[in-house]
Amino acid sequence: MPLQYLKKAPKTSKSDASDVNEIVQNILDEIEQGGDEAALKYARKFDNYDGNIELTKSEIEAACALVPERLKADIRFAHDNVKRFAQAQKATLADIEYEV
Repeated sequence: MPLQYLKKAPKTSKSDASDVNEIVQNILDEIEQGGDEAALKYARKFDNYDGNIELTKSEIEAACALVPERLKADIRFAHDNVKRFAQAQKATLADIEYEV
């Protein structure tokens, strides 16, 4: 049976990855130097977002109240598993010196 695509992405012009990398690096550098102000500049430019980037304590509490308790428990469970695994993995690491 021949391969049949159900959906294909439209063809786009090819771009040099180094150009993209350079542009992204410049953006990251600017955000690192300019902080929140630079991040907001790019949020406006790319996302048309002009709101607050920091939530108040009451906004955070309201958002948390919308998350079902079961989902919160599942997230805590997954977090604990990942943390325990990372700690166990880290405990197995050892420094090695090898003379060539």
